[in-house]
Amino acid sequence: TYGHSEGSEENDEASRLLLEMHADDALYLVFDLKQGSSVELWCMVESFFASRGGYTPGAFEQASVKCKWDKEIRGLRLLEVLPRQFPLRLGQGDYKTQGK
Repeated sequence: TYGHSEGSEENDEASRLLLEMHADDALYLVFDLKQGSSVELWCMVESFFASRGGYTPGAFEQASVKCKWDKEIRGLRLLEVLPRQFPLRLGQGDYKTQGK
């Protein structure tokens, strides 16, 4: 739920602090970008694709995102983005599955 309206800013901040403390280690943050994710995260992903060229803004509605703490910018640096057509979790309410 990182960066999502269903999560909490307190947990997001704790995640960033942990990533910063272990910036030299192989510690990554992988999260689901989808409707309800923060505008800041959407902008980061859009910029990531735009910098690589051949991307049309709004071409996808959800993605899996992998990032790491970058000491130079003192923030998250996107490493990989995998756009998806379907959500990771299927179902409603208490009856959700990851489709495995």
